[in-house]
Amino acid sequence: MHVILNVKSRLPEAQLLQLAGQAGVRIASAAFYWEAPPETELKSFMLGFGGIPFDRIDEGVARLQEAWSTWLQELPHTDH
Repeated sequence: MHVILNVKSRLPEAQLLQLAGQAGVRIASAAFYWEAPPETELKSFMLGFGGIPFDRIDEGVARLQEAWSTWLQELPHTDH
């Protein structure tokens, strides 16, 4: 079980992955879904939670937010 997380950041994907790892959060790039990844500040990551105890998920999300908060930019609002 997983979700796809889209973030907008000036940092390269590799640096975002490194920051997540330093925070103790294992995530994977979702770039393999694209034949040719679009040239954009939007990056996609897979967050797996199937093997994580339910009471630990919030902690992982909070760690990821703390690790990336300086580098994230606001995404435009969509209605879907």
